[in-house]
Amino acid sequence: MNNKAHPVFWRDERMPHVELRKISDARQVCYAPHSHSHWSVGAVTSGASTFMYRYTSYQIRAGDLVMMNPHWVHACNPIANQPWAYLMLYVNTRWLSELRYELGLLPSAEWQDIATAVIHQPSLHSQYCVMADCLFDKQERLPISSRC
Repeated sequence: MNNKAHPVFWRDERMPHVELRKISDARQVCYAPHSHSHWSVGAVTSGASTFMYRYTSYQIRAGDLVMMNPHWVHACNPIANQPWAYLMLYVNTRWLSELRYELGLLPSAEWQDIATAVIHQPSLHSQYCVMADCLFDKQERLPISSRC
């Protein structure tokens, strides 16, 4: 496996409820169907892949965002060994449920699944990538950067 296939992680003790992973060449990174206890949102940053989410398969490409509910079976794998890359943000489900409740988006602080699996919206993808770049930028310090 080349160095670009190894994941790079961002973590910060001031934000223990989130973790960001970046893989620059995911051709050699294959996953069997699996699930997580946290909620995830990812961005395809180059290339294309097959995203299996519960009982549906999607062809996703650079510019797409994907969202995965906790405990929902999913897998995302390369298409015919073609290059692709992604960023994936993992968010603690309890923390996100409480935030959604505090914002008035949920009637209680209990998790409610998000129906959308794939988003094709360039402005959201761009903003997500800017956020990820800021987190990975070792020169930036949260939360007082004016650029981020």
